[in-house]
Amino acid sequence: MPAPDEPTTLFLADGLDPAVTAAVHREALRALRSAVDRAWVDAYSDDPWPDEVLPAYGQALALARAALAGGTRTRRSDPGMGIEIDLRDDAQFAVLLALAPHTIGAEAWRGGVLVYGAGDTGRAFHVTVTPGQEAALRARLAAAGLPAEALRDQPARRSTRSGDGGAIRRLLGAVGARMNPRRPARSADSAPPA
Repeated sequence: MPAPDEPTTLFLADGLDPAVTAAVHREALRALRSAVDRAWVDAYSDDPWPDEVLPAYGQALALARAALAGGTRTRRSDPGMGIEIDLRDDAQFAVLLALAPHTIGAEAWRGGVLVYGAGDTGRAFHVTVTPGQEAALRARLAAAGLPAEALRDQPARRSTRSGDGGAIRRLLGAVGARMNPRRPARSADSAPPA
């Protein structure tokens, strides 16, 4: 049995409506915002960006251009990959909230530990939370009218459009093992972006 203050990793359940999936991503980021010290998002999606997030997409690319002009991004960097988000800035946080449910990649870190990850155009999701954060997240989900079953403590066993559901399971298994010592690792850990 884990210690009462031990973090746990939660994943999206199978078969959720895309609107529910997007809302879970956003509520998780809102619940973690004050505890996260670093976040980034990719301005790429495997699906067309929903119309309502197009302004945030443009803002993300503007952030990348500003980082390039400011010298914190190299010219060799892919302009849409690993766009750093300043979570203290409400406008930048709004960009993360808009894009994370639809991107090929978004991460949030606390003290060098990955606490939020999104990928596969929003279908892959994990969040590592303390018991207090989990309670706050579940309360946020309930207040938004989202099903409690939207989150589960094991990664879903599903395939992706590319047909390599095993890759997603291996990645989520490794992250889950790193964040939840009760589950054995299946592949190498990832490091925060440089």
